[in-house]
Amino acid sequence: MRRKGAFSEVDLLAVARKLYNAPNLQFRVLCQRNGVLAIMGPQPAEQVVLAIGTGSGKTLVVIIGAAVANAGTIILVLPMVALQGDMLRRLHQVGIRPLIWSVGCKQSASLVIVSAEAACTQGFLEHCHT
Repeated sequence: MRRKGAFSEVDLLAVARKLYNAPNLQFRVLCQRNGVLAIMGPQPAEQVVLAIGTGSGKTLVVIIGAAVANAGTIILVLPMVALQGDMLRRLHQVGIRPLIWSVGCKQSASLVIVSAEAACTQGFLEHCHT
């Protein structure tokens, strides 16, 4: 992730509540909250790898990161191309249009989705440093 600012937990929850039109939305599990704060909170980490179980709220972490103005770039590495369709559907439901990275891509976006295979390539690493 390339960061441009840090945000309070209250601000980040407000973003999620607005996106989902759910005024009472809360972080479901501690690892979800910790992931959001590690990425965009008051004391953000330089790099974050979020590896939590199925149904633990990884998607919300990504969505908040992509929706926060001036938050930087979230890179989402999906282990299988087949997961891209489901993730794209979920992102589109809340109005987020990610960039699906492919060889030669020069565009930027608040959310970049890349396959696990492509994430290790020299081309993608160069893209991340531009």
